[in-house]
Amino acid sequence: MTQNWKEFIDHFPITNPSAKMLVDLRQYGVIKVSGPDAGKFLQGQLSCDVLALKNGAQTLGAYCNIKGKVDSLFRLWLNGEDYYLRLQNGLVQPTILELQKYSIFSKVEIQDVSGHICGFGISNHKLDIELDTPELTQLEILPQKRYEIFGPVKALQHAWHECIQHANHVDPQIWAMQDIEQQLPEIYPQTIGSFFPHDLNLPQLGAVSFTKGCFRGQEIIARMQNRGNIKRHMRLFTSDENNIRSGDLVTADGPEQENTAGTVVRSCLGKESVTLGLAVISDMYNMHALNINNCKIAVR
Repeated sequence: MTQNWKEFIDHFPITNPSAKMLVDLRQYGVIKVSGPDAGKFLQGQLSCDVLALKNGAQTLGAYCNIKGKVDSLFRLWLNGEDYYLRLQNGLVQPTILELQKYSIFSKVEIQDVSGHICGFGISNHKLDIELDTPELTQLEILPQKRYEIFGPVKALQHAWHECIQHANHVDPQIWAMQDIEQQLPEIYPQTIGSFFPHDLNLPQLGAVSFTKGCFRGQEIIARMQNRGNIKRHMRLFTSDENNIRSGDLVTADGPEQENTAGTVVRSCLGKESVTLGLAVISDMYNMHALNINNCKIAVR
């Protein structure tokens, strides 16, 4: 088999959605953090409780800047003594550079292992096959419904061969659509530093610990939590506009008295060519007509 995941997966054509589906997750890269101080170092940087993770367990987490806004959003897991962060490809290098700034007094090694550790998703049903090997990590996205499998390319190829006998290989847009329906946010290069964790519902999603102690941006984030004065919330929306991108502005009362009401977090083309997305919108505009790119949106 080829050692290149993209070359391998391209041999499997995209097919129609079915009850059981597989999706290539090449949009994600992976950072490996290892060394004697890895856990302690990450505990002081990331929003989630790193030291509470047990081997094989995973959590959603964020890396925030000193102003408390999210610079990257990831799934973190522990394999042996090494920690792995799965995040959007475009955030891998910026995140590594930021982590390295704070790692000079810690015994840690921070590596981009995206060429070695890759992943695919299993959607709608957990397949009745054995994937519990030390080399592979299963990230539970939705219990009994959606899983991500990450591991070295060779082991992942064997797992794919097992799974493809029971499921259809489908377009990654289907995975994105299910993420959005589950109201799971993402951070992209164009939205680095755009949102507070509370904007993205990260405390409710278990991505922020308020009991573990200090982490970067913690003071501001904790103040928001304690005051409970949250004035923006992430909302699900639909639109007939098919050119909506993360970072696009949500506007209200336009065009004569147009006001900025929020920002698009993520979007995808859903069923019947309708765009489905998530946007952080100010509560003061809840009863207003809202638009993106001068096209009306329906907010749920």
